[in-house]
Amino acid sequence: MTAGRMKGYGYMRDLGRQAGRPLFRADHVGSLLRPSAVRAGFRQLNEGQITADEYRQVQDEAIGHVVKLQEEAGLKSITDGEFRRASYWSHFVEAVDGLTVKPGVYESRAAYFADLAQVYQAEIADLAARGATYLQIDEVPLAMLCDPQVREVVQATDDDPAQLIDDYVNLLNEAVAQRPSHLTIAMHLCRGNYKAHWLSTGGYDFIAGRLFNEINVDVYFLEYDTPRAGDFTPLQHVPSHKGIVLGLVSSKTPALETADSLRRRLDEASQFIDLSQVGISPQCGFASTVAGNPLTEDDERRKLELIVNVANQVWGDD
Repeated sequence: MTAGRMKGYGYMRDLGRQAGRPLFRADHVGSLLRPSAVRAGFRQLNEGQITADEYRQVQDEAIGHVVKLQEEAGLKSITDGEFRRASYWSHFVEAVDGLTVKPGVYESRAAYFADLAQVYQAEIADLAARGATYLQIDEVPLAMLCDPQVREVVQATDDDPAQLIDDYVNLLNEAVAQRPSHLTIAMHLCRGNYKAHWLSTGGYDFIAGRLFNEINVDVYFLEYDTPRAGDFTPLQHVPSHKGIVLGLVSSKTPALETADSLRRRLDEASQFIDLSQVGISPQCGFASTVAGNPLTEDDERRKLELIVNVANQVWGDD
């Protein structure tokens, strides 16, 4: 979360979340491949060849197209594909006065986190006032602490990974402390996705107990597209009132998973968590930046259709 991403869905068929399950059985992590017109427009805007208003018209048309793509794929959660963002984090820095990519003015992590939590509280309040009922928060540092090599680096700087977990848990809870009761909050544990490159590895065991039981969110999006994420054992720590969305489909490669393979993975997960608490998704978005991952729109469409089809096979109309 310290990387700064929060996603308020621009368009949502909100069915109301039942405790102990995701809001949607088939879901995704927001970002979708920008069409060539958006990528070209981004470059032209930066080079002064078009105005911001002209670029917004390009974005508007592209968003209309990508909304239709999601609807036709059968998704019930619809995003704007993050087409108005240069990257998954840039909008946050641009929107907060006095914040830069490498702020050097805080005397301590505690002081920085205190201000950061207030920014998130204000954004959550604003989104709720505008009618948002479902929010995704992107959390990178906790996912990175799953990696033994990252923990070694932290210790080499005389910091304590366990203390970092304390700090991140407290920050997240402070950020959502004033959430309205009607707002469902999901948290995506991101392991890196820039142009399909991963950032960290390691199972969720190191953080699972605190992740699932101490952070006041409703649903967790967990990346499980490769063995780098470990097995499903940590799911045994998920309390019965929370939901899990398993990122079983890769947004990093055009290779299409099979329905049978996804159902087998769900069967494996069911040894540690009741499938009534589970949904499925791609492991991350398809385009953390304007450049996107090395897939085509057809690849993206087929993967979204696949998770919807498997969700229908496993859970029906639930």
